[in-house]
Amino acid sequence: MRILTGLIGLSLLAACATPQQRCVNRETRDYRITYKRVTTLEQDLARGYSLVEEDVTRTRWVRCGGAKGERPRLCLDEYDVTVTRRVPVDAEVARAELGVLKARLVKQRAPMDAAVAQCRIAFPEEKEG
Repeated sequence: MRILTGLIGLSLLAACATPQQRCVNRETRDYRITYKRVTTLEQDLARGYSLVEEDVTRTRWVRCGGAKGERPRLCLDEYDVTVTRRVPVDAEVARAELGVLKARLVKQRAPMDAAVAQCRIAFPEEKEG
C-alpha cells in the first residue's frame, strides 16, 4: 500500500512540474539513485548495521460473534505490520561496493551535467510577470 501511495504522490508531483523540471528529474535519476545508495552505505558502515524493513503478520485477540441472542467471544485476528530490523554489515563487502559506486558517480557526473544543461536550453523557465 505504501508503494502505491508513493507512486500516486510522485505522479501528482510530476503533473505539477514544469517541462524543464521533468527533464532535469529524468536526466538526474540514475545519479540520484547512486548517490542515495552511497549515502546509505556510509551510514550503515558508521553504525555497523543496516536497517531493513519487512512486513510481518501478527495476531491479536478481538471480540467477535455477538449476533442477536449470542454472547460475544474472543477470536484471533491477523494483521500486518512493518518492522525495522538491524542487520550486521559486512564492512569489507560494503567498502568494496562503496568504492564501485563512488567511481560510478564520478563517471555519471559529466554526462548528467551536460544533459541538464540541454534541458535548460530546450525548456527555458518562463519569467513571471
